[in-house]
Amino acid sequence: MPGPSPGGSPEREAEAGGPPRGPGRGRRVRFLLPHTAIPLPSVREEERLFYRRLEALMAPGPGGFGPLFAADGWSDLTEDRLLRKRVVQDGQGGPRPQPGQEVSVKVLGALEDGGLVERDPRLTFVPGHGDVVQALELGVPTMQPGEVSFFLAAFPYGYGRPGREPDVPPEAPLLFEVTLLEVRNDPDPQPLPPAARLRLGAQRRERGNFHFARGDFAAALRSYRLALRALDGPAAGETGREGGAGAAGLGR
Repeated sequence: MPGPSPGGSPEREAEAGGPPRGPGRGRRVRFLLPHTAIPLPSVREEERLFYRRLEALMAPGPGGFGPLFAADGWSDLTEDRLLRKRVVQDGQGGPRPQPGQEVSVKVLGALEDGGLVERDPRLTFVPGHGDVVQALELGVPTMQPGEVSFFLAAFPYGYGRPGREPDVPPEAPLLFEVTLLEVRNDPDPQPLPPAARLRLGAQRRERGNFHFARGDFAAALRSYRLALRALDGPAAGETGREGGAGAAGLGR
């Protein structure tokens, strides 16, 4: 598959109008307004725009995402070239996320057949805490606020060899479209009300269970320690930091 023309990326030039050919799942999501001035399209409009950009990237016929792993116009985020980035819309010039900061992103994720398997209007996480797939852990810190980028991820940077039942098949590559909405310092969970701390602790414990079931015991331990930090106080937070930096990997 030839790379994109030098005159501009095809997804930037995708025209409005006409129904998308991708088989979107049609799920309805209520958007939460971000704390930034970044304009967001409606749910229906954003899906149409996503599929137009996707169609502009991919040539007709079989092959799926395979040709994109060798196509021009992408930057490689890993030495194995199994995680790639393509900027769709430049950011607003602000600083990129720094270690320990919390980010909020809007995410759409698709399989090779175009089926949407990820849709989150405002996903909030701290890169390195292991709460999201490696594609986002490694990709989002390269973005500026307001930036929209594609991240093409082979299965080690997505949901690993097992996939994710029932919607992500084993060893499935994924294409994420990510908008970086906000970057802020990671809040200490202790000032949060008890109910919020319980939710945060439960979320991190469930993530630890997810890693444990896949045999990624280091990532599971890191998530469990972060759960304790949310529930037990500063001593548990210090223990969590002893687990070391670095994102938890799925399928590694």
